[in-house]
Amino acid sequence: MTMKLRTWGIATAAIVALAGCARAPQYSVVASGDVASASTRYALVQPEGEAPALSPEIEAALVPALAAHGLIRAGPNARPDLLLFATWAQRPAEMGSFTRANPGDAAEQPDWIATPDKQGRRVTTLALRFVDPATGTVVRKVRAEARHGKRQAELVVAPIVEGAAAGRIQSPAG
Repeated sequence: MTMKLRTWGIATAAIVALAGCARAPQYSVVASGDVASASTRYALVQPEGEAPALSPEIEAALVPALAAHGLIRAGPNARPDLLLFATWAQRPAEMGSFTRANPGDAAEQPDWIATPDKQGRRVTTLALRFVDPATGTVVRKVRAEARHGKRQAELVVAPIVEGAAAGRIQSPAG
């Protein structure tokens, strides 16, 4: 009996120690452009010939989050005020992305969009582009991002979606 309790005690201590090592997700939101007025109607669009950029689950979370901030999804026969292009992406954090003014010049310093992270974390991003259908002008861009552990992938969905809809990060519960 004492051996079983000792084994359980060691196992419990190991679990608590490992749980303490897990870092909380880090969130960021970058937004630019004009915030839409209340009751602005949008249509979620997908470029022709491309696979859906959002899973049904992410789309189902995004629509009410946008509605809470005054953006109403236009009905199938309604004319939208804005077109919404949305993308959801997940990648290992050690993969960064950058741009250069002259892509052929390897000597030019990169302009990092997302810096690499060697800590074994992941990056999940939701990017929204609102476009004026009359002019084709991007009127608002929002990118909500979380850097998190592999096991935290489902935990970060709601804060990312809400952060993108609000244009700022909300304090996640938990």
